[in-house]
Amino acid sequence: MVKDYNSFATENKGIFRIGSVDCGEFAKICEKEKITKFPTVRVYPTHPIPTSEIDTEKFDVKQLKKSAGKYY
Repeated sequence: MVKDYNSFATENKGIFRIGSVDCGEFAKICEKEKITKFPTVRVYPTHPIPTSEIDTEKFDVKQLKKSAGKYY
């Protein structure tokens, strides 16, 4: 998963704002965002619509691009 995440981040630099949070180090952020499993991938659209969580059981770069691409 880390390889796919890094690949996505590199390929889409400038298109999406991409970040990650270590819940062990930043537990308050994860509590606030109700992160209950690892990995959790969430899209925060700029439009006034709710966040969207991406299914990570079959996580790959193609799926992430398709899911995130709906919001730009």
